[in-house]
Amino acid sequence: MELEFDFGHPTASKTPQKPKKKAAVAKLSEKSADPHTPLTITEVTRRIRIAIQKAVGDVWVEGEISNHREQSSGHHYFTLKDSRAQLSCVLFRARAGFLRFPLKEGMQVRIQGEINVYEPRGQYQLIARTIQLSGEGALQMQFEELKAKLAAEGLFDQAHKKPLPKFPRTLALITSPTSAAVRDMIQVISRRAPWTHIIICPARVQGEGAAREVATQIDKITTASGKNGFPTIDTIITGRGGGSIEDLWAFNEEPLARTIAACPIPIISAVGHEIDFTIADFVADLRAPTPSAAAELAVPDGIELRARIRAHKSSLYRAVHSRIEDLESLLSRYSAKALHRHVGRTLDRHTQSLDIFRSELQRVASAHTLHHERRLTQLASRLAARRPDAAIADRSARIAAAHTALQTALAATLQRRATRLDRSRTALRTLSPDSILSRGFSFTTTPKGKTIRDASKLKPGQELHITFAKGKATTKVEAIKKPLAK
Repeated sequence: MELEFDFGHPTASKTPQKPKKKAAVAKLSEKSADPHTPLTITEVTRRIRIAIQKAVGDVWVEGEISNHREQSSGHHYFTLKDSRAQLSCVLFRARAGFLRFPLKEGMQVRIQGEINVYEPRGQYQLIARTIQLSGEGALQMQFEELKAKLAAEGLFDQAHKKPLPKFPRTLALITSPTSAAVRDMIQVISRRAPWTHIIICPARVQGEGAAREVATQIDKITTASGKNGFPTIDTIITGRGGGSIEDLWAFNEEPLARTIAACPIPIISAVGHEIDFTIADFVADLRAPTPSAAAELAVPDGIELRARIRAHKSSLYRAVHSRIEDLESLLSRYSAKALHRHVGRTLDRHTQSLDIFRSELQRVASAHTLHHERRLTQLASRLAARRPDAAIADRSARIAAAHTALQTALAATLQRRATRLDRSRTALRTLSPDSILSRGFSFTTTPKGKTIRDASKLKPGQELHITFAKGKATTKVEAIKKPLAK
């Protein structure tokens, strides 16, 4: 009977073995035939390693990192633990290069790897191949990556933020219709600005599909605002009450962030409490620490407005009353009897002064008129001496003479150029290859078109092409004569 070992304990087995393992199993059986024959530590450890790899193999494990240390070699050694057990782990340098975050004490992670035995110490361990953050750590990393991406695209820039209207007539609240947040916002708006019209746009604010519902409501409001009898929406508030990062995650999804950024209506993001921040807060036109605070930021305080109006009314009344009193006092002074007694005398004095001013004005006007008449006479004399029509006639004659000279010079130049062109044409015709060939000359080339200038470079039997004035001929070299010595 053959024996197999499972975690070091022999058990009977009648299962036929695979051909590759028969020799190894037989060898183990021979050594273990005598139960009193001891095994080496190496053999026991090897059997344990094989059994663990066979029983466990590749696994995903989740826990908390403890006793982390990074060696100079680049390998990471740490313990993964939960409330009742712990597991030694190693992440070799080749896989550590794929980490997207540094390993830290207390970090919750999910690790995929292989359970193996480190034989020199007889210790089983997890050889990690993939490490992921679990729980809030993974969500936080996604949050930071999306935040950096959208910031790089400029979606958070203040230049893109739209100002909120000071006196909105209609507000749209996108949130859960049964939440405490919507009740708080309605209460605050009704107390501060009871004239404001509120439209509740129901949407889930937590769980799968919540972000899509909020984005859909934003698109619907944007499309319907001010059309077909639907009121014009001045401001949108979207958000919810506090919760964990998982509860608030709908407001960290990229499609919703891009919908908020593209909305033409000002949006206030009111998600969670003061310490909670979401991607929606960064892309919205204004971030409110709570839904109640968003309602306060969206509408003015009616009580304060009425107090200010009353204060302005009292101030305006006092100013008008004071002005009326000043005018009445002035009117009383003008209506006094002493003034009536001196009115005629005052009018006489002003009439006399007016006569003096009129005489002086006439004298000055006459003097100015005489001066300008003399000046005009002088200018007329100078203009007659420099009559424009004479100057124009002189310039016209000079222009006509210049035009005639220019035409004569241009004709002479054209004649000289034509003569030179004829001489050049004659010389070119005389020196052209066709002219030379027509006088009985020819030129010889190789079949590839290379011109032959030296007979000494030819070879007997070589084929040549000869070009004449009319036609071409092909010939072969029969003999070569050397040129006569000079």
